[in-house]
Amino acid sequence: MLLSYNARSVNKPSVEYFDMVLDEIGEPRETCIVIGDSLTTDMLGAKNAGMISVWFMPAGDIEKP
Repeated sequence: MLLSYNARSVNKPSVEYFDMVLDEIGEPRETCIVIGDSLTTDMLGAKNAGMISVWFMPAGDIEKP
């Protein structure tokens, strides 16, 4: 299942955001992978939520601060 970012009452990288998404899709975190292009929201959020993550870098370079 593919979900994109949607406005929710909380935002990434909060653990609550990932908990809400998991509740919405009805899957345990152990069976899901977060694929994202941001180190600060996607990767950090997935790590804090105890989820596996894959960093998607379409430009092939490291994110600029």
